[in-house]
Amino acid sequence: MRESADEYETITRVELCENRRNLPSDKTLEEMTSLFKVLANQLRLKILYSIRQKEARVCEIAKIVEMDISAVSHQLRILKIANLVKSKRVGREVYYRLANKSIIETIELMFAYVKNKRKRLHE
Repeated sequence: MRESADEYETITRVELCENRRNLPSDKTLEEMTSLFKVLANQLRLKILYSIRQKEARVCEIAKIVEMDISAVSHQLRILKIANLVKSKRVGREVYYRLANKSIIETIELMFAYVKNKRKRLHE
C-alpha cells in the first residue's frame, strides 16, 4: 500500500508560513551572494586579514601576502568596490583599511568552521 506524502510531513502549515516569512528577502540574498563571491578568493582573504588591525600601503600589503603590487592593487580595487576596504591618500601614498571590522569577525567564523571541519575529518 502506498503512503501519502502528508504522512511524512513533520512541519505544520503554521511553521511553514513562519519559516517562509523569516527567510531573507531575495535582494538581501543577492547581496550576500555577491559578498561571498568577493570573499571566495584566497588573496582577497589574505589582504583583508593583513589589514585587520592596522591600515597599510599597497607595497606593505604586497610584502605581507607575498604577491606583486599590481596583483594586490587589482584585488584591493575589487574589495573597495564591494565596500570591504576604504582608502585614504596621504601625499603620494594610499593607505587601505577595513571598511568595517565585522568582516574580520565573519572571516574568523569561517576559519573556525573550516578548522573544526578538518579536525572532525581526522578524528
